[in-house]
Amino acid sequence: DFFKNQITFLSSAVSALNYAERIMIQSGSNTPVPWNTYNSTQDILNKIANITQNTNNGFSLVNIVRNLYFQLVAYHNNTIPTAAILFVTDTTTPGSTDGADLYAGYIMNMGVRITAILMGDKANQSTFPNITSNIIKWPDLTQPQPDNWDSLYAAAYGCLNPASTTQGLTTITTTGNPTTTYTTQTVQPGSSSTTTSVTSPTPGSSSTTAPPSSEPSTTTTTPTTTTATTTPTPTGSTLAPYIPCQSFIAFCTDNSNVLIPDFFKNQITFLSSAISALNHAERISVQSGSNALAPWNTYQNIQDILNQISTITQNTNNGFSLRDVLKSLYGQLVIAQNSTIPMAAILFVTDTTTPGSVDGTDPYAGYIINMGVRITAILMGDKANQSTFPNITSNIIKWPDLTQPQPDNWDSLSGAAYGCSNSVSTTQGPSTTTPIPTTTTTMVPYVPCQSLISFCFDVSNALDEINFFKISNFLFSAVNDLNHPERIEVQASEAVLVPWNNNYTIDEILGQISDLGNNDVPFSLLNVLKTLYGQ
Repeated sequence: DFFKNQITFLSSAVSALNYAERIMIQSGSNTPVPWNTYNSTQDILNKIANITQNTNNGFSLVNIVRNLYFQLVAYHNNTIPTAAILFVTDTTTPGSTDGADLYAGYIMNMGVRITAILMGDKANQSTFPNITSNIIKWPDLTQPQPDNWDSLYAAAYGCLNPASTTQGLTTITTTGNPTTTYTTQTVQPGSSSTTTSVTSPTPGSSSTTAPPSSEPSTTTTTPTTTTATTTPTPTGSTLAPYIPCQSFIAFCTDNSNVLIPDFFKNQITFLSSAISALNHAERISVQSGSNALAPWNTYQNIQDILNQISTITQNTNNGFSLRDVLKSLYGQLVIAQNSTIPMAAILFVTDTTTPGSVDGTDPYAGYIINMGVRITAILMGDKANQSTFPNITSNIIKWPDLTQPQPDNWDSLSGAAYGCSNSVSTTQGPSTTTPIPTTTTTMVPYVPCQSLISFCFDVSNALDEINFFKISNFLFSAVNDLNHPERIEVQASEAVLVPWNNNYTIDEILGQISDLGNNDVPFSLLNVLKTLYGQ
């Protein structure tokens, strides 16, 4: 009854909205309604009516926010407010909210407003992870809607301080060196406007040209065109050179229980010392195990990163897992990758001999290498041996004696580890503008041919983890060879991961595939074909 009440409330809330293409619906970790898929609210209501309860699985917040993150990677538009409402039914059962912080951090870094609706007696604010302060309570599920919904829904929808629909020119200034200023036209829904903008090549952002609105118009308006202007930061001084070079650098330090406390402390001291010698904080990322402690483009001064590093503690319950480190690193790269700027990742590896310590790393390392990232592994202590280290990089630095303050030959090897071997001049600053490309009328050839192709991938419990990753890697490789993403459909068993005629790029489809995991549900060819037939 309470599940049915949730669906009834969802239908009622969606019925009050009127732009179907701006609505996305998840059912657990499945996405029955991606953004930009339907043009009428009734189509979405039909999909909601088909949502059924999965009686085999408990609540998992990490699965929900992970799927939400990859939906955002595909559809996020930083010129339009984006909001996410999480229906949370359990925060007390062990594992129900574990691991959610990582993906929630990625989502918040994209500027998304997260609101959590805590439902029933097992969802308590005291045990809810610190991923948002926007909490709405629904303790009595016999009620038709959450407490105070009528007064709180506007904020949950991201409309807390909405721009007037008749507002004129708005200037939005992004921070950084140098600063790009955008001049945009805010228009009434249904009108037409074109805004041309250029951005500096900073990871996490991209040069964009906003298309004219294609929403149906009920009034006649005159299209307005405005052009972005780029203004250097008025510092009165020359842009600071990049030390050591222009690379974006990830430090993936180990917080497992492998090292004795003194050696763990020595690792942190070395990390702080290395970062202290750098000078562009926005180009530094720090991981503590699989946790993104300081993502790229988060901090503007080195001291803030050092403060974060000082909070790193050793997790005495967990052994070293290179797979978890690379998986988190890949998630960071999906957000921040910029093919015009060198990127380097330094992995602090403390164990290659314990069973499971380096298993399952090949897929994620392959994805990262395919993105052009230089990986360097620092093998630390007596449990990290090059002979048992997976073949993911030939860039190896050894630190066998952890009483020493830094790895062997660090002073001569650090430049290459930072991706500076063939770097641009350290005094060369980034361009403040990116030329708007000229469109061409040449048709891109279809690889392998003009077919519409569906990949119905099995995520059931039929395969063990090793074989699952082999097949996942094959799917990744097969899709990577294609070049028309709108002609590709990907199913994860009966769930539609990527519909045909989508707005994805090939890289974004690969991002969806890379995070697939198998579940506890048996294989059902009937359900797979039923979903494929619906597509």
